[in-house]
Amino acid sequence: MSSCWSSVLAVLGGAVSEEEAQMRGRLLAVKEAVASEAETVENLEEEVKALERALAAAETEREAAEARRREAEERTGKAVAELRAAEEEHEGRVEELLLTAEQSDAADARIREREEMIKIITGITETPSDERKRPLFF
Repeated sequence: MSSCWSSVLAVLGGAVSEEEAQMRGRLLAVKEAVASEAETVENLEEEVKALERALAAAETEREAAEARRREAEERTGKAVAELRAAEEEHEGRVEELLLTAEQSDAADARIREREEMIKIITGITETPSDERKRPLFF
């Protein structure tokens, strides 16, 4: 019987070692998969960190661009206000010049009227001797 038992043990031992080899192979495959997954996770974490840094940089740039936009709007508002003030001043000057021109035209008209009146008066009161004293060209 001992030979029978040794045959049984040999058969069982061979089966166990074959099964053990398969299990070890599976275990190695699982370890490799876990290592690969760990590397993938590490790479993904690095990528996430890089994306977070890029997002932070983009946010900083957006804030800077927003500040530049607000400054430009302020400068535009000031320039528009200055332009309006200059336009109002210009319109005031134009009105003054028009009024001055009207006053000048009115004064010229009064001068012409008075010159005509003087000519009429001097024509009425002129004597022949006065005509000789008057210069030929005015």
